Amino acid sequence: ILADRLGLIGSAFVLSWTPEQAEDLYTILVNGSEVVWLEVSRSNGEVVDFQTTSVKKYERSLRSRQSRIKLAVALDLARQH
Repeated sequence: ILADRLGLIGSAFVLSWTPEQAEDLYTILVNGSEVVWLEVSRSNGEVVDFQTTSVKKYERSLRSRQSRIKLAVALDLARQH
């Protein structure tokens, strides 16, 4: 899904995954430069929603320390990759 929408993917790190009743919600750091919000239907695997934002905007939206740590670790791994 990511490669189809964004092209070449050097790295992708799942920052969060929330299983819902009808869909799965993912937040993914892609190539260390953008964050993708992805909603995938559980019944047929189709993408219901796909949004991207910059790392800076995503970081500003984070409320918990745990989320900030996850992002920092993913960014460090992306830089090493």
